[in-house]
Amino acid sequence: MNPEANVELPENHTEEQVRRTYRLNFFLCFIDAVGFPTGMSFISTLTILPLFLRQLTDSNILVGLIPAIGSMGFFLPQIFVANYVERLPTKRNYVVVLAGIERIAILVLAIFTVYLANYRSWLLGGFFFCWVVFNFTMGFNSPAYSGMISKIIPASRRGRLYGIAGAIGGGLGILAAELSRRLLTGYGFPMGYTYCFLLGFLILTISFLPLAIVKESAEPSLPRLAWRSRLRSAVAVLRNDKDYRWYVCSQILYAFNEMGTAFYTVCAINRLGASEGNVAVFTAILMGIGIVTNPFWGYVADTYGNRKVLIFSTACALAAPVMAVVSPSLKLFYLVFALSSLANTGVWLSSYNIVMEFPPPRGVPTYLALRSTLMAPLRIIAPILGGFIADYTGYNIVFLISIVMTVVGLMMLFQFQEPRNRNL
Repeated sequence: MNPEANVELPENHTEEQVRRTYRLNFFLCFIDAVGFPTGMSFISTLTILPLFLRQLTDSNILVGLIPAIGSMGFFLPQIFVANYVERLPTKRNYVVVLAGIERIAILVLAIFTVYLANYRSWLLGGFFFCWVVFNFTMGFNSPAYSGMISKIIPASRRGRLYGIAGAIGGGLGILAAELSRRLLTGYGFPMGYTYCFLLGFLILTISFLPLAIVKESAEPSLPRLAWRSRLRSAVAVLRNDKDYRWYVCSQILYAFNEMGTAFYTVCAINRLGASEGNVAVFTAILMGIGIVTNPFWGYVADTYGNRKVLIFSTACALAAPVMAVVSPSLKLFYLVFALSSLANTGVWLSSYNIVMEFPPPRGVPTYLALRSTLMAPLRIIAPILGGFIADYTGYNIVFLISIVMTVVGLMMLFQFQEPRNRNL
């Protein structure tokens, strides 16, 4: 038991410790924030994993399960651990243990790819097992990680943390994309994918280890709440915080935009004849655009607010499926991935950081978990629905639905103010 758990801390204790340890904590979190996108580029959900599944199945529905499981695993578990995480005096140890489990799932996938290559139905099942473990563990970890960040990194520096780290991660991601291209074209299936998964595992593992030594102040323990009390608290948040309610509604509808992104790669393969080399170029575009836009979005978020970043990046997300519908050639289709990258970096950075600005730091796990729970159903259903629609009517209908719903979600972003500028 932590000896500080029940100690009442001075009111300014946390602020003083944040100032005292900010540089060290920023550096340690920065390493993780650089390594995560770099490592994930070797298991990209937009390029590498859809291509990997194409070696195992022709089903668009199963390809659609990649983002569906990602959303289900990341969003659904958070509400179940939010109260537990809020009661932890410190979040660091919890974060490190679960991050380790995430990485082990990727290592197991690499092993499965080698030993089950001749048993593709088994490998398909093994992939989904590892993908479920990876994403659900990340979901259990997310409230704790966000709670920790809200305590140790000031709001006016979070945009720079993730923006600059994202830019460097983007630069390294281009190198990773080129290496992935060489591995996939040189070794093919299964060893090319095995090497990609192993490299992703190594980079993700090395980069998260510095989080084990971040300096985080202990907080007093809170009593455990019954489920009924938690539900009443969640309902009260939605009822009383109108700005947060509009924000959550906009993010719920954004699921339909992600429904379209799941099929950009397979559409390019099936409709325009994209090769494995082209797929690696898609990944390079995704990461390369991030080099420029991540620090830009971070600067805008810190200086002008996360809401403005969310508006402009959602507009880019709207333009991507429009281009997917009208592009007649592979060269023009590259713009789809450029716009998707602009959207991904901006929406991810601003949507994540803005949640930490609605409540005080202790309430971040609940606000984050509530958002995730409300977003989860459509985030899970939309990609699967997209698979059915793509199988029976084609990719353009998927993209048109994505366009309409993204327009509605974009309009909702104009209904609330910057949370850091308001008085609740």
